[in-house]
Amino acid sequence: MKKLYYLITLLLTLLIFSNHSTAQQQAFKLGIINLQYRDTLGGTNNVLHFDIVMQHINEEISGPFEYITAQYFMNFNSAIANGGDLNYRRIGSDLPVNFRPVNPSITGNILRMAGNFPATPGPLISTSYPGTLISRMRLTTTANSFANVPLSLNWRAPEDPQPHTLVAAANGLFAVDISNNGYYYVDSLNNMNIVNLLIPGYNSAVYNSTVIFKWNKVNHASAYTLQVATDSAMHSLIYNEPAGQDTSGTVSELLLGSRFYWRLKILDSSGTDYYSYKSRFYTKAVLKSPLDKSINQPQSVNFEWSKVSDSVSNYIIQISEDSLFNSLSFSDTVATDTSKLIRGLKFNSRYFWRIKAMYPSGGYELTSAWSLKTLNESIHPTWPAYNYDFFTTSIEFKWDTPSIINYSKYYLKIAKDTLLNNVFFYDSVENANSLFVYKLDYNQRYYWTVAVKDSFNNFVTSDIWTFRITDLVMTLYSPGNNFNDRNIFLDLIWRKPVINALRYKLIFSRDLLQNDIIFSDSTLTDTIKSIGPLEFETRYYWSVTAYDTIGNEKKSDVWNFGTGTFLYSPLHNSYVSSYDGRFVWYKLPTAVSYRLQVAGNINFTDMIIDEEGIQDSLKVTSLPPRIEYYWRVMAKNDTGYFRTSYTWKLGRIDFPVPVEISSFNSFVNKNNITLNWTTVSENNNAGFEIERAFSNSGSNPSLDNWSKVGYVSGSGTTTISKNYEFTDRNVNSGKYRYRLKQTDFNGNYVYFELDNEVNVGVPDKFELSQNYPNPFNPSSNLEFEIPEREFVTLKVYDLSGKELMTLVKEQKDPGYYTISFNGTGLPSGIYFYNLKAGNFNATKKMTLVK
Repeated sequence: MKKLYYLITLLLTLLIFSNHSTAQQQAFKLGIINLQYRDTLGGTNNVLHFDIVMQHINEEISGPFEYITAQYFMNFNSAIANGGDLNYRRIGSDLPVNFRPVNPSITGNILRMAGNFPATPGPLISTSYPGTLISRMRLTTTANSFANVPLSLNWRAPEDPQPHTLVAAANGLFAVDISNNGYYYVDSLNNMNIVNLLIPGYNSAVYNSTVIFKWNKVNHASAYTLQVATDSAMHSLIYNEPAGQDTSGTVSELLLGSRFYWRLKILDSSGTDYYSYKSRFYTKAVLKSPLDKSINQPQSVNFEWSKVSDSVSNYIIQISEDSLFNSLSFSDTVATDTSKLIRGLKFNSRYFWRIKAMYPSGGYELTSAWSLKTLNESIHPTWPAYNYDFFTTSIEFKWDTPSIINYSKYYLKIAKDTLLNNVFFYDSVENANSLFVYKLDYNQRYYWTVAVKDSFNNFVTSDIWTFRITDLVMTLYSPGNNFNDRNIFLDLIWRKPVINALRYKLIFSRDLLQNDIIFSDSTLTDTIKSIGPLEFETRYYWSVTAYDTIGNEKKSDVWNFGTGTFLYSPLHNSYVSSYDGRFVWYKLPTAVSYRLQVAGNINFTDMIIDEEGIQDSLKVTSLPPRIEYYWRVMAKNDTGYFRTSYTWKLGRIDFPVPVEISSFNSFVNKNNITLNWTTVSENNNAGFEIERAFSNSGSNPSLDNWSKVGYVSGSGTTTISKNYEFTDRNVNSGKYRYRLKQTDFNGNYVYFELDNEVNVGVPDKFELSQNYPNPFNPSSNLEFEIPEREFVTLKVYDLSGKELMTLVKEQKDPGYYTISFNGTGLPSGIYFYNLKAGNFNATKKMTLVK
């Protein structure tokens, strides 16, 4: 028992890894063959002999494996006993003695046989088809004969109550359960005599395309069907013809140099079909060179083959680009030579070739086909990039030169369809790998290739690339991007594209990625959408996608705006004296009361009013003296304060002003903005901070995103007029507002805002400026300007023309640009920087001095 337990445990452990078993192990199954029917004294047809074998599933694979078994269980049709008792015993085995199964017994229709286990698994060498004998069995009945009924023998299934068969083929740590595949069925005991496939023998060779097949006569067979296939599974039948009761058949026109499989389909006297085992054979190999599936063949190839027969009058070599030879690329007749040089094969092509041996009588023999692949030669498009969108109708097409073909003439084809039938442009160019094409159509998708001819006048053609000329540009209009203090009822407006759009899709959300969508409408046909009411003091994001009539779509950038505060009066940046009036605000839907705070500073530490439990206003009769006041409101619901308003500022008109400014002006030079201002007098003036913000036409400019861009020192205390100037350089295109934050030495400050907004327009031409500083160490600024949207590259080269780095390689909007170049890691010397934008190309020199 200990030994049995050990081996079963070992087997189960091995079976855990059965999914990793080798192909060799998977080539076997447990099966039954060689069923024979015999007589004994006192009975007729009452003995059944059969072999349990380790069968080859794949006849291509054989070899050593390890054999482990616990018990065999086999079910069969118990009606074969014909009313008698069944007996069973083992009468032989190819296994070593210590592996042969013992203790056969029968219970009902279950045949059981235990394994004789060694201490460890041992090797079993299996090298021949169809299998290795595990045990020769004899089954007898005490009746005079077995019943002539269908017989089914199959290995016990795993779901049966008793343990099923455990037989494994093992190799090292891995094993596969082969007993679960065993199955054998025969319709009647009368059909259990052996079928022998005689000629051609297994794995034999035949020397012509006509083959004679022979087999032995099978008792009670009423008809035979001969089947020949090109695969071992017998799926690809090339011959499937009845042979009647003959025990031979002839098949003609088999391909030379091929492997074939054959078997018989047998019809017995009861009208039931069953199959013999399979055999295989080879026809004479004829083709020699180039080898089958060879690659990198030149355009001229010498084909060689073996002599088929002395009777052959001539050979025909056939070469095709399809395996069925429906159309021939080459076909040539050779007398009795066994080679032929074929010239003019195309690059990048797969060919199939075969030989047709002709006889004086008009008959022929045909070989199987071999294949070859010619050298890869290619020409690659480089520009316009695949699936690129252009906004210009003139494009320079570019491509790489081939690596093998030494020709200088290229053929460029541009079409409006994927099959290149609707040709828009077709022309050639010599000694250049680029070509300008003008007047392409707007709102059109194009497909293009470039080709070159080889020395045999065959075209080598590139892949088909596509691009689009489009005017479908989506631009949002109002509310402006990053605007604040918008009304809670407003219109979303966008510009109509130059090419008419069929419809628009508006997405309105609470986040930049537009995942938190408030609403989405894809049925719009107008360029305006009214929305509201929105929430106060909330930022919203919106985008519009346009769809045109030919299936193009273009999505705008995502813009955002913020709604205004619920404060109402007094207005932000207004001025008061002693103040006798009300602080007023809008009511919020969920608020039950409000808290008003008024302070003398923006941090609300100098608190003047802090009143709770009020509704939509509070009357104030006077305010204590301050330079300026700040006020805000907090809204409260049943759970507490849930929203605090923006902070608005009030100025005190009857408080002395430390600095009096008589003028404040701006001047624009390209993307440089110069501000100058004049003071009448100054009192304790420390200086001016210069602040800039994107222009905002809203009623709450304090909510703009002001940023400090510079500082100019003041003149302290003086009654003499002073002039000041500051230049804000390299400002991007757009509209801006400026203000001065005048600060005294005590930290008090007041704002002076420029009356007008400043507009930095787009350039009117392409330009690349000289870098500054120059000479430089280690960094310098490179400036350029573009008047329209283009794909821009900015690269740096050394004196030899070697590219050192790419600073810009992307689509750019119209405007002014400054790029910082860092020469750390480069030696002193002269360098060049080159700008390409559309058709504009400019280069300038710069000097690095260390």
